[in-house]
Amino acid sequence: MDTLFSCTACPRLAEFLAEARIAHPDWHNKPVVAYGDPAAPLLVVGLAPGMRGANRTARPFCGDRSGGWVYQALHACGLAESPDPLEAGGALTGARITNAVKCVPPKNRPTGVETRTCRERWLTRELEDPTVRVVLSLGGLSHQAVVDTTGHKRKDHPFAHAAEHRLGRLVLIDSYHPSPHNTNTGRLNWEQFLGVFQRAVQLVAQQQGKA
Repeated sequence: MDTLFSCTACPRLAEFLAEARIAHPDWHNKPVVAYGDPAAPLLVVGLAPGMRGANRTARPFCGDRSGGWVYQALHACGLAESPDPLEAGGALTGARITNAVKCVPPKNRPTGVETRTCRERWLTRELEDPTVRVVLSLGGLSHQAVVDTTGHKRKDHPFAHAAEHRLGRLVLIDSYHPSPHNTNTGRLNWEQFLGVFQRAVQLVAQQQGKA
């Protein structure tokens, strides 16, 4: 993925990043690459970088409230050395985090064309990595991107919290996105969220046992 930083395949996103570089010159303001263990069997997939999160820090789900839940769950499952990825020694072991869309979109909503373009150029490579065995999708749109990328039909794999799907050699498990909207309204609580990560760890062990 060494050419990702120079990708301008989506004009609207490229223009938005150019505006962000002017408004916030000390931020990352470029496509956000995956973070974590390069040989990880677990790949956590979100939809797109947050403006003040990954677009600022250059790490997926890092620097905003949603990311706080993600790294705390990884830490609780023994996959992160620290619940804060910006701390010294905050590396991931056995897990990697990415987004279906690599550039921050206006109003946090990429278009369908942008999502398709990015997954075809970048997410496909990540999912085809033979070390990846289990994918944990954060949110319905991320789920759809993973299902589409693997060539399966959405109607055969409906999104639901804690739902599990067999996608060829991969197992996909879903979670509601840990956005403030979901966590503040009670749609998603900490026990539900952590439970999905714990189940993902179990699935990894099962998949590796079949290898």
